[in-house]
Amino acid sequence: MKSFLQIAVPVLLVAGVVGVIAYTTANTARSPKLPEIQIGQTKQSQGDAIAFDDDPTETDNARPMEVEYPSHQHKDFWFHAAQDRDAMIGLWHKSCGCANVELGSFNLSDAEWEEIAATPSPAALCRLMNTLTFDKLPETQRNQHATIKAAAPGKTPKPYVLRVNWDVKPAQDANSVSRLGVQVNVNLAGGTPQIVDRTIPFVIVSASGVWPISLDIGDLNPGGRVTKEVVVWSQTRDRLEFTARVTASGDAKANEPCAVIGPPRKLTEPEVAEFARQLTGPDPKIKLKPHCAYRFPVTLHERLGENQLEMGPLARRLIIKFQKVSLEEEPLADLKTNFAAYVSGEVRVLNGDEVGRVDFGTFKFDRVRQLDVRLGSTDPKLELEVESCSHEKMHVRLSDPMVVEGRREWVMHIDIEPNALLGKIVEQVVLRVKGNPNRKLRIPINGNAER
Repeated sequence: MKSFLQIAVPVLLVAGVVGVIAYTTANTARSPKLPEIQIGQTKQSQGDAIAFDDDPTETDNARPMEVEYPSHQHKDFWFHAAQDRDAMIGLWHKSCGCANVELGSFNLSDAEWEEIAATPSPAALCRLMNTLTFDKLPETQRNQHATIKAAAPGKTPKPYVLRVNWDVKPAQDANSVSRLGVQVNVNLAGGTPQIVDRTIPFVIVSASGVWPISLDIGDLNPGGRVTKEVVVWSQTRDRLEFTARVTASGDAKANEPCAVIGPPRKLTEPEVAEFARQLTGPDPKIKLKPHCAYRFPVTLHERLGENQLEMGPLARRLIIKFQKVSLEEEPLADLKTNFAAYVSGEVRVLNGDEVGRVDFGTFKFDRVRQLDVRLGSTDPKLELEVESCSHEKMHVRLSDPMVVEGRREWVMHIDIEPNALLGKIVEQVVLRVKGNPNRKLRIPINGNAER
């Protein structure tokens, strides 16, 4: 009697099987495919009620599936009746409550199945897979079971599919192998119950990533522009489609008009391997194995057309939004990374840090706190005024301009009312150039108000 393997193997060797076949027999979201079937007779003991088309020893030792978090995954195990009697099958145990087990069967008459088995071809396999349906596997402990029909003498047994579905949970340890196990109870009429185990080893990997983790353009001089390159990759997918943008000031839904994103270029296999080596280093604790990677440029202009950036530190977000490559794959979550620069202009903070930030230091929250900020400009005719302050109990006054060592200077007095703030201070003051309301200087204000 021919086994299912003897029929399936020549069919699987025929190229060009359509997408519906790949999807319904998938075991990963990244590369759906038919179950791997070893050429040769299935190993089974004389008394087995059902025969699987995989060797459980080889399955346990196989390379773990790479799965994404978060995602919904499934693994298929193909089997058929091994005896000339019907078998009863039911779920006995599963190692995780996140899993559910289904039984897949083919809605074909015996005659239709024999016709397909007699003339294996891509068209026949398409016809077979289009009849595949899944139902929840009954639970033996509730005295429920499904029936696996035996083949008539001399006939090829119909295949069945044991599908294990589960929701991927966060990994406790990076790159550690997790295992999901299920046990099914199988019994021939009048026979002794048999417990059959199937184990799914898998490792959770990041579906996508971006480098650098935080993009710092650096100093941007008046009229200048700076370009940095960004790499986006995936450890689970062979292809990505995405768009990238830099958020605008004060509106995360709008795009920064002075930032230009160039088209992505897919890296070659040697380039992907070199990128992974550079990123992980010679002795990495977490080894990166990208399936694909893309590189694209990000250019920030100090002035572009009618648009001009604010002076001072620039803090934005670089957002990468993915599109689905195929209908059956799960969508990837957006990637968001910090995007920073320091925009030089006509006015600078003279007593701040390297990005023009000033600090109140640590002080008692119930006392008045004052800070003087020195501002300077090489333009002898420049006029400044206060536009806004982010906290209503932080008061800002700007002195009249002075000439110090040939430079035009101001002193900005900042007072914080007692009991106004408690804890870490993250505020800002915005100044503007008189006569040019679009030309502004944003000054970050930090500090720590203690009890």
